[in-house]
Order: sequence, then C-alpha cells, then structure tokens
Amino acid sequence: MNENKARELGQAVHHWLAFQSLCGRVPLFSEAYLSQPVGEFCLSHHSGSLEPEWTIPDLRSGAPGRPKQVDYVLKSRDTKRLTAAVEAKFIGPSTVDTQRIVDDLLRLERIRDPSGQMVHRYFIVAGRTVDFDARFIGRTDRTDGGNVAFLPPVLDLQNEDRKDIDIEQVGDAWNRLFLNFSSDYGVDIPRGLVTKLLAYQSSDAISVALWRVLSRRNRQPFQHQGV
Repeated sequence: MNENKARELGQAVHHWLAFQSLCGRVPLFSEAYLSQPVGEFCLSHHSGSLEPEWTIPDLRSGAPGRPKQVDYVLKSRDTKRLTAAVEAKFIGPSTVDTQRIVDDLLRLERIRDPSGQMVHRYFIVAGRTVDFDARFIGRTDRTDGGNVAFLPPVLDLQNEDRKDIDIEQVGDAWNRLFLNFSSDYGVDIPRGLVTKLLAYQSSDAISVALWRVLSRRNRQPFQHQGV
C-alpha cells in the first residue's frame, strides 16, 4: 500500500465513521470498531494477504499491554513478504495515554522484512472531533517549564513535510516515554525516526489523521547514560 492508497484509507475511515455516526452508532465506537473499515479497505486494494494482530518477532513478551503486535500487516501475494503495516488508534472521551502513542510509533519503526525490502508503515488516529481535539491535539504533559502540548514534537498536523524526531533533542517529557519503551520491551531505540502526515480530515463531527512512519537513513541506536 503506497502513500496514495494510504491517503485514501484515511479518507475511507473518515467517511465510514461519519456514516456510522449518522446511523446512531457512536456508543459503539472503539479501537476494535476501526477493524471493519481498515480491514475492508486493505483487502479491497491489496492483492496479497492481510494478517491482523501480527507479532513483531524481536519484542519481549513480558512487556505491559500488547507489546508484541501491530494491528495489521499486508503481505505480497507470491513471496509472502511484508509490504505494509498499519496501527490504528481510536480517541475516545477518556484521557489519552501518551506512552501508548510513543509505543505505537516505535513498534512501527521496528518492523522490517527479512529480505531487506521496504515496508510501508502507517499510524492512523480517529475519533469524534470533540474528543480528538481535546484529548489528542490538546493533550499536554507536565515538564519543569510547565504544561506543554504533547503532539507537535512527534506528529505534525499542519503540513505533509517529513518531521524528523531527534530523541536526544525532543524534550525531557518525550525522552522519558521513548526510554520507557526501551526498558519495558528489552530492545534498543533509534536515535531518531521520521513521521509524515498523509491525511487529516475533520468534518461531520469526525476527525481522522494518518501518518507514515519511517526510519532514519543509517539507523543508529540511541545511547543514554544510565540506561
């Protein structure tokens, strides 16, 4: 699934949720509820296979939550190699766990195909606009300098330029979240990663955003004193 199809995926999820909302199904909205639009779109635009809850081989099973899996991977029809991975997150009325967002991004960044060929990795976030704006865009974290917005250092909603995230420079609040991933999952983390906004639509009381997650060229592990 290339970037153009990923943009269409974001649009499809937005239209599907808007339709479901008009049908009075908002009380059913959840992360699991996204499986139908994401799964159906991927199956209809991919000639190979789709595997839900795919296990990432090099992540430790003892980590909290669901550390070893990504929501969906697409495999090529003939060679069965990995071609794409998709992680979907639903924003509801409860407080967003910023650690889970960072974990999702780092899980995607780690996904590789053994052949060395490119794997497209996508992160899609959806929810009612009232929750999306308050709980996701408006999410803040406390730092020594006061409360600061969580989203801008890691995910851009303003333009589609690539955003280079330097873990050494991203700030103490975010640095801690990245290092927690390394500690919890028993793996190294990269010195940085790249996110690229592909789709963002906010209308009909529904908001959906989709980013591509990329590794830096010449990926290097992050070194941190005391870790």
